[in-house]
Order: sequence, then C-alpha cells, then structure tokens
Amino acid sequence: MVVNSTTNGMSFPQEGARISGRAITYCNGVQQLFPIRPETTNSSGWAVLLDGGLGIYFLTVVFPNSIMSVNLSIPTQPTAVTYAVFQSPSGNLTTHFCYYNMNCDTA
Repeated sequence: MVVNSTTNGMSFPQEGARISGRAITYCNGVQQLFPIRPETTNSSGWAVLLDGGLGIYFLTVVFPNSIMSVNLSIPTQPTAVTYAVFQSPSGNLTTHFCYYNMNCDTA
C-alpha cells in the first residue's frame, strides 16, 4: 500500500503509483533473479505483486504526475503473505508477515 500524508497529519491512499522491480534470492549459493510484473496502485493504494514469491523484493515506486520515485527493499517469508505500507513523504516503510493461522507480525 502506498499512502500520502499531508502536513496536518491526514493520510490518503495514493492511486496510480507505478510499482516495478525484481525479487532476489539464493539457491545453493547461486543468486536467482525474478522479474516482477509492473503494477499500478488502485484507488485504495494497493497493488498486488504475485511474481517472485521469495527472497527480497527490490521495488521502485513512481508517483503519478510527479518526477518523484523511491526505491524499497522488502523482505519476504517463505510461509507467509507479506504486505508493506509505504508512507510518503515521510519515507516510513512497515512490512507485515501474515501466516496461515492469520497471525501477523511486523518487521
């Protein structure tokens, strides 16, 4: 999820942010790269990235109607659904891991 914050502390979802990147992991000591199909955040600020699936996601977020972009590194867990919330302009990134029994941890 991509969230924009205003100076008065209000937050709103960032629709139309373009997200692209790759996942990187290691198998038997050999680096494996998995391209991630570019996605765009919806009206709720969410984009679903299903490619990759393991390792660390190295993502670039390009904001609409702006020259601003940010690079993010998001770890994943092999037995969990990972979701991350990026807050602009503060740059805060929170990563959550949700396991099959619905317990969610924050990294």
